[in-house]
Amino acid sequence: MRRRLIVAFVALALLAVVLVGAGVLLLAGVGARAEARVRVLERVEAVAETLPSGADRASLVLQLERQQRAFDFQSLEVVTVSEAGDVTLPNFAGRRDEQRLLDTLYQTTLTGDDLEAFGSGESVSYDRDADVVGLIRLDLGDGVRAPDGADLGLILAERVTPLTPRARQWFAISAGIVVLAAVGAATIVSGRFVAPIQAIEATTRRLAGGDLAARVPVDGDDEVADLGRSVNTMAADLERSRQLEQQFLLSVSHDLRTPLTAIRAYGEALSDGAVDDPERAGAVITNNADRLTRLVSDLLQLARLDARQFDLDVRTVDLRAIAARHLDGLAPVAERHTLELHLDGDAAVPVAADADRLAQIVANLVENAVKFAASTIVVAAHVAGDGTGVLTVVDDGPGIPAGDLPHVFERLYVTQARPVRAEQSSGLGLAIVQQLARAMGGAVSVRSPVSDHGGTAFEVRLPLAPADLSEAAAD
Repeated sequence: MRRRLIVAFVALALLAVVLVGAGVLLLAGVGARAEARVRVLERVEAVAETLPSGADRASLVLQLERQQRAFDFQSLEVVTVSEAGDVTLPNFAGRRDEQRLLDTLYQTTLTGDDLEAFGSGESVSYDRDADVVGLIRLDLGDGVRAPDGADLGLILAERVTPLTPRARQWFAISAGIVVLAAVGAATIVSGRFVAPIQAIEATTRRLAGGDLAARVPVDGDDEVADLGRSVNTMAADLERSRQLEQQFLLSVSHDLRTPLTAIRAYGEALSDGAVDDPERAGAVITNNADRLTRLVSDLLQLARLDARQFDLDVRTVDLRAIAARHLDGLAPVAERHTLELHLDGDAAVPVAADADRLAQIVANLVENAVKFAASTIVVAAHVAGDGTGVLTVVDDGPGIPAGDLPHVFERLYVTQARPVRAEQSSGLGLAIVQQLARAMGGAVSVRSPVSDHGGTAFEVRLPLAPADLSEAAAD
């Protein structure tokens, strides 16, 4: 990756040099041609003023050749310009054939403003390949005359050179410096950029190999550092998930082993005839079998909830009525533990929910409160201002330690608080409450303590029933 990055930097540098060079040459060519036009017009006018009137053709050719060599003009010649604007070279005596062939390159035809300016004695210019040509009208008197219907003119040509050889040399040197600088910058930048990427790649490989303690060394506030922090957050979540999974398996194993051990012990005792009270042994076996049944049932239900392999019969139900009906069923349990159950609120709370799943939520929350309540459990149902139906279950127990609050809905999480009374449960009730609430479009939260003396409040929010759903249920 580092090598590819260096090659990319060098390629970009070369591309930049080429583009800059092309731009420089283009601008330099435009500027040089514009300067050459001004210079050519000035020089052709100056040379025209030096030509003597009445000179014969031989002396005129000789003088032009001297001036051309002296000032290093590309071409300096006398031409004829017809009325139609055709510029041609007259066959002067003494002209060398190769010079005449060279100068035919500057033959052209003047039109429009150029022809008008030439006729009035002004100098004009035009481009011919890499040269700029200046042309001005001549009046040499009787020495040299133009053919009938034509005028004599003087042309002076200069080669346009956008960059001198020295400038080209410096341009090549600067291009090499730019490429070397690009290689150096690419090496430095690639080291700073690729090294963190390689560290992230190595960490992700360790994570994939099972080393969830691997972390990316993070330094800086750029996007690569943010990526490293994200990988570290993911690794921490994975590590904690593995710990919770191990804790879950240990807890399930313990919850399975305890009743199985009791069932096996009493079963063997019954088989050996070593039990004096078979009725009590049967009750113990039945009690532990029920505990196993409940644990397995809750585990299967959580698995179905996670996989979304269950159906919801969503309709308009009265949240308060379901809570009241379930509290009536738990009254004997409350009396056995000298607990008081109270239901607050008189108005109906129509929510869109599955009645059986909602009853299970109420049951799990109240059964959890029974384990911790000191004397009172209060259940309330009301319509909140945000358009949701709210079920609240509050107990006056010792409350939940602050360190346990973020984990109360995790499966088989071992809390620091000890229940006031040990009721048969699987330890999965609150996790099931959370999954069911989410499946019905709601949410569950916990708040503790609720007063100076402790206490815990669980709150379930469910969407209120829409008007059309309420009407259908009424029909």
